[in-house]
Amino acid sequence: MDDNTWRNVIASNNEYPHAPWWHTDSDSTFNPTAILAGFILQHADRESLLFARGLEIAKELERL
Repeated sequence: MDDNTWRNVIASNNEYPHAPWWHTDSDSTFNPTAILAGFILQHADRESLLFARGLEIAKELERL
């Protein structure tokens, strides 16, 4: 993660067999942050630190 954003790809992807869109030089614009935050909010215990983090991320995305 970079702050509250999950990266689309990481440099080590290039060292292993992978789909072209997982290459770090890819022009893919897919950002999994909203999907992952939504998953956390749907499935994490509402009293957990994970849920609080997911909520923080979702609120930040809402402001964009």
